[in-house]
Amino acid sequence: MSAALRYVQAMVTVTAVFVVIGVVALVAVPRMLGWSTLVVLSGSMEPAMPVGGLAFFAPVEPQEIKAGDVVTYPRPDKPTALVSHRVVVVSDQLGEPTVWTKGDANEAFDHWAVPAAAVVGEVRFTLPYLGHVSRRMQTRQGFLSVLAIPALFILMSESFNIVQNVRRLRTSGSEAP
Repeated sequence: MSAALRYVQAMVTVTAVFVVIGVVALVAVPRMLGWSTLVVLSGSMEPAMPVGGLAFFAPVEPQEIKAGDVVTYPRPDKPTALVSHRVVVVSDQLGEPTVWTKGDANEAFDHWAVPAAAVVGEVRFTLPYLGHVSRRMQTRQGFLSVLAIPALFILMSESFNIVQNVRRLRTSGSEAP
């Protein structure tokens, strides 16, 4: 095998290892910190949270919430859906700490007030495009493709190595006296 081909193979392998380590770290580290993720489905928070991004949010104490924070909470009219919007006002108008929110790209405040105790977290950061990957990974085809692509690379690489070794053995065998 030529030196250039070995170099390319080594670079691809190192890149694949770093990608795998990066993905594992991206999933494992936030979980170890108690953080959760949310796929950004609408443009209400663009450009801070682009559609298809993956938002990472950490638990937050109700008394720590302040105007300007981007918080995640169950939507009052659809409790199974989570919303991440910016806090515009924190008040005690409803007899308990309450937050009023608004999407950055929206002109009007949200149509509801959210009890601060209902907030499940504060968004720490968002990574563009990874929400698409995350949603795809939740399907059988997506999961299998993540396994199949590295497996195919390893299979092709090892097949190439076997062919090279067989050729080398045949060549060295024909040169013997």
